[in-house]
Amino acid sequence: MKKATALLITVLISLNVFAQDPIKELYQNNWLLGYLKINGEIVGYSFNSEINSVGIGFDTDGTIYWMGAWVCNGITTELLTVDGSSFSTTEFEINSNECNLPETLAFEKAYFEDFFKFDDPGHVFTYTIEYVGNNELEMIITNEDGNQAFYGGKSILGVDDFESNTTLSVFPNPVTNNVNIASEALLQSIRIYDIQGSEVYATQFQPGNPTINTEALKTGVYFLIAESDTGQQLTAKFVKK
Repeated sequence: MKKATALLITVLISLNVFAQDPIKELYQNNWLLGYLKINGEIVGYSFNSEINSVGIGFDTDGTIYWMGAWVCNGITTELLTVDGSSFSTTEFEINSNECNLPETLAFEKAYFEDFFKFDDPGHVFTYTIEYVGNNELEMIITNEDGNQAFYGGKSILGVDDFESNTTLSVFPNPVTNNVNIASEALLQSIRIYDIQGSEVYATQFQPGNPTINTEALKTGVYFLIAESDTGQQLTAKFVKK
């Protein structure tokens, strides 16, 4: 009974956090795209040999804010402004993964060009995030033309895991080919997970070589979990360009 009560209190606290801090929700959750609504028409996509997830991720080092969106190729931008209901973009960088299927390129045009207007930076986007139950979130981003992108999100690591991360940092972020790891703790192992919760990399930490090659990772958002010599798990999030 005590365990059930404690669990209920934890859930209620989590609900309160989600309801009151949209910026935390934006950056600490993983957003997979459901569909677009462009000029009133639903625009969807299908998985193929080039597309295994479509989404968006946000990250910050406390001073600079980034956004990355991907289909097969990806785009990243530093955000000029971000608050609890909107963000604005600067110049986008295109990250090519040599994707050439017609259906991939057609959806990337709708997502990158028609919705995010990556070739015309400086636009303002509004967003809403709603808790829909079972730790599931729904986010709707709306551009200046009234077009919308509908996302589902679910925290893999949980709010507390991110808030306790005071001794682990990864840089540069976003990352292109290599990510460096710095920590006050004595690290033993490193694991990296994609936004779907699948482990994509694991190794024993080498103090003399705190760099991980990320060339094999696809464009997107990743979570790095490091375990210290005391068994403590530290987490960090990074965007692969």
